[in-house]
Amino acid sequence: MCGILGFIGTPDKGFEVRWEQAQSLQYHRGPDYQSEKKIIYKKNKLFLGFQRLSIIDLNPGANQPMITKKDDKLIIFNGEIYNFIELKQELISNGCLFTTNSDTEVLLNALNFWGPEKACSKLNGMWAFAFIDLKSGDIFLSKDRFGKKPLYYYLSENGLYFASEAKSLLKMIGKKFTLNYQVIGEFLFQSQINASNTYFLKDIYQIPANSIIHFSFSDKVAKQETMQYWNLPNEESDEKISNNLIQVIRKKFFNAVNLRLRSDVPVGILLSGGLDSSSIASAVKHLNNSDV
Repeated sequence: MCGILGFIGTPDKGFEVRWEQAQSLQYHRGPDYQSEKKIIYKKNKLFLGFQRLSIIDLNPGANQPMITKKDDKLIIFNGEIYNFIELKQELISNGCLFTTNSDTEVLLNALNFWGPEKACSKLNGMWAFAFIDLKSGDIFLSKDRFGKKPLYYYLSENGLYFASEAKSLLKMIGKKFTLNYQVIGEFLFQSQINASNTYFLKDIYQIPANSIIHFSFSDKVAKQETMQYWNLPNEESDEKISNNLIQVIRKKFFNAVNLRLRSDVPVGILLSGGLDSSSIASAVKHLNNSDV
């Protein structure tokens, strides 16, 4: 769990104080490193904040915001790219160079080399990121296929605000919002959470799962388009349960668990006592060949 937050636009009076307060509200998300970067781009100012919980590559060089060698593109990123080693080899074969062992640098190079839509379709992981092109004046906000990582945003006349937590977002904005009774009703009467990309307050939104939202800030900050890089396959099969099918599922499951064991810190398992967490613990025991 890391935290990201940012603003692009023309800050109003008192914004810098609110910005620092918003940063502090997310410190619990990243006890290992906190940072910020401020950039002036034409008429707009960029404020980018990051709180890091170090999992892959514990060295300072893997900290964020991370910027390309040409200083033209940068990223802040919450999550983990499980297949970063395989992607790194593919990028190296295409001439990309690396200075860290982090999945962040792999993600940055992938977005730079393939573009956001194609890069996201190649990722195996969970993420919420802001990828910024300082050459073209574009920012891309994205979430993983099932929306595991949170990312809220608000677009106003002043600019674009975004954050990993709604309370940080609201602190940055510094204004009151009216209640979204539709979302409140879904929560209170139907026990639905995140049933849509709206929030308890009107005009506050979440980045949709399996999506990339493109904003331009070369002049006035504006939303350009929403892209879906993946859809859950809607396929039916007449194949009956067989030893062959069981082995196929077993292989996929073990491969998924094995990818998630990639870590430069000790790995823990959250046990609920159910079939899913017990199966994961059993797979870890088998793959690690050591006590869990």
